[in-house]
Amino acid sequence: MVVQEKNYKILIIGELENSDFPEILKQTGNVTVMFASSGEEGLKIAFNSKPDYVFLTESLKGKIDRSTTANILFEAYGIPVLFLAAENEYDSKFLLETPFEVVFIPVTLQKLKFQMERAKLSLTRYKTLSERAEITEKILSNTTGFAIVLDDLFFIKYINEGKNKKLTGSIELAGKKILDFLDEENSEKLVESVNKLECGTSSRERITLAFNFNEATINFTCDVSCVFGSDGKNEYILNCFPVHIAVEETDKENELVSVLENVPYGVALLSGDKFDFVNSEFIRITGYGLDELGDLQNWFEKMFPDESYRRVVTDVWNQEINRKNIIKTLSIQCKNGDIKQIDFRAKKIDSGKYIISILDITEQKKTREELDNYIHQLKLSKNSIEQKNIQLEKLNKELRESEEKLLELNRDKDKFFSILAHDLRTPFNAILGLSQLVAEDYDELSKEEVVKIVKDINNAGKNLFRLLENLLNWSRITSGRAEFNPEKVDLYELVLTAIHLLKPNADAKELTIENNVKPDTYVFVDEQMIESVIENLLTNAIKFTPRGGKISINISEQPGKYEVSVSDTGIGISKENINKLFRIDVPFSEYGTEKEKGSGLGLILCKESVEKHNGEIWVESEEGKGSTFYFTVPKAE
Repeated sequence: MVVQEKNYKILIIGELENSDFPEILKQTGNVTVMFASSGEEGLKIAFNSKPDYVFLTESLKGKIDRSTTANILFEAYGIPVLFLAAENEYDSKFLLETPFEVVFIPVTLQKLKFQMERAKLSLTRYKTLSERAEITEKILSNTTGFAIVLDDLFFIKYINEGKNKKLTGSIELAGKKILDFLDEENSEKLVESVNKLECGTSSRERITLAFNFNEATINFTCDVSCVFGSDGKNEYILNCFPVHIAVEETDKENELVSVLENVPYGVALLSGDKFDFVNSEFIRITGYGLDELGDLQNWFEKMFPDESYRRVVTDVWNQEINRKNIIKTLSIQCKNGDIKQIDFRAKKIDSGKYIISILDITEQKKTREELDNYIHQLKLSKNSIEQKNIQLEKLNKELRESEEKLLELNRDKDKFFSILAHDLRTPFNAILGLSQLVAEDYDELSKEEVVKIVKDINNAGKNLFRLLENLLNWSRITSGRAEFNPEKVDLYELVLTAIHLLKPNADAKELTIENNVKPDTYVFVDEQMIESVIENLLTNAIKFTPRGGKISINISEQPGKYEVSVSDTGIGISKENINKLFRIDVPFSEYGTEKEKGSGLGLILCKESVEKHNGEIWVESEEGKGSTFYFTVPKAE
C-alpha cells in the first residue's frame, strides 16, 4: 500500500523539535504543510482548510489534550490522524492503547507512506461505530424513576438524576455509596438480593427499598440485575420506581404521551383507519399534522403518489397487519415535495387499534437492518456461554458437529463485542471535545462554525443510532429471539415485492432490474426473513452498480432446494475483501459508487437468515466486471 502522489494538505499540531520530518513529508507528493501549536488552533485550521492528514506531536499547548484533539479530528471531521513519537516511547501505555497510527521518528519514506495509507483506511472501520451514546441516555432520561449502575463495591457509577432532583434535592449521587442512603435493614435486603443473582444472565430480583434523601424517606420498587463490566468485574443495575406510580393511572397516560414525544422516531396511533395521535417527530418527518392526515387511505395517497407503488404498500398492509408485525423500508413523498426513505413499522395492539412508527433514514439508508431498543442483549456474558457449553457437552455424538459450529460462533461474538466495547468509548470523546470547543470558544467562533460543529455532533449521534439498529437485529436472530415461521411461499412474489420496494433507489441510479424467477415457484421459508435477504442483496447490488447498469435475479432448481442468485454489472469485489464478507469478527464496509454508506452488517444478517433455513450463501466476483451472490432455500412439498 502506498499513498498516491497528488496535491494534498497536511497539518502538524504541536511542537516539532530538531526534526527533518517536514522534508520527508514533502517527498510523498505535492504537499502543503501547515502548523498549529495547540489543539484549539489545530481544530480551527482543520475546520476551515480540511487537511488530508493530521500529525500530532507529544507536545500540545492549550486546554485540549492530544487524545481529545485526535478523536475530534477523526470522528467528527473524518480526517486520518497519526501520532508522532520518539523511538524511546515505544513501551508507553498511552501509545499502545491509542487506536491511531503511531509514527516513530526518525522514519523512512516507505514506512511513512505505508502508515499514512493505513491511517486513511482505518476511517472505514471507525466511522461505522461513530453513533451510539445518545440513544442509551435518551432511554434512561425518560423513565419516571432511577436507573442506577453500581460497581462491585456498591458505589454509584451512573444515575439518570435529571428527573429525580425533586426527590434527591441538591444531593449529587454519582460516586457515592448507595448503602449510605439506606438503613441497616434495607442495606441487608439489597446485599442479599445481589448475592442471589447469577451475573450475566437474565435473572433479576424485585425488592422494595426505602431511600433516605434530605431527611425524607421515599419507598421505591426496584428490579436488580447483574452484568459484567468492561473490566470483567460485576456491575449491578437497579431500575427503581416510586411506589405511588403504580396506582396513578392518569399520570401513566401523561407519561406515555411524554415518552412518545421524546422518542427519536415518529409515532402514530390509529383506531381503525383513523389517526388518533401523532408525535412531533412524525409531523417533522412527513410535514403533515394530525388535522391534515384524515384516514389511513388518505395518508397513503399523500405519502405514495405513485399508484403502482401505493398499491404494493396497501396490499402489504391489508394482508399482514392483522396477522403479524409489518417491518419495511419505504420511499415517501413529504408535504414539501421531498422524497425520504423511512424505516416503517406497524403493529396491531388491540382490537381495531394500531401503532405506526417511522424513522427517517434518508441519509443513512443503504442497508436493510432493523432497530430494537434492547441494548443490553449486546452483552453476552462469559458465564452464560460457559453454561451453554456445559449443556452442549451432554449432547450425543450426532450433535458434535453442530456443537463445534456454535462454539466457533460464540468465540466470534466475543471478539466482535470486545471490539465494540473498546470503540464505544471513542465517540464520547469526540462529542465531549466538540461541545467543549463550543463552550469555551463560543465568542471566537462564527455562527457558521457553531452550526457546523452542532451538525457534526448530531450526525455522530445518528450514525451511532443506525449501527445499534443493525447490531440489535443481528442479535435477535443469532440469539434465537426472532420468530421463525416457515410456510409455503411463492418466491416469485417475494422477489417482485422486493423489486417494487427498491424501485425508487434503482431508478435514481438509472438501473435495470430483471426478475427471471417464474410465477408459482414455491419454497418453504419464513417469508419475512427471506424477503429481507433478497432486499439486502438487491440493496448491495444497487449500491455498487454504476449508473445505467443492470441487475438480474435468477434461479436454478436442484434436488430438494432452489439456488437463487442476484447478479450485477457493478464494480466487483477484490479477492482480499471477499474473505472479509459474512464474517462477524471482521466488520467490513465500503462506500458505493455514489458514496452511499452502509454499516457492513447486511450480509451478516443474510448469512444468519439463510443458515436458519439450513441453506448456504456465497459470492463470486471479479473486479470491474460485477458480482453474483448465491443462496439456497428449501423447496415446498
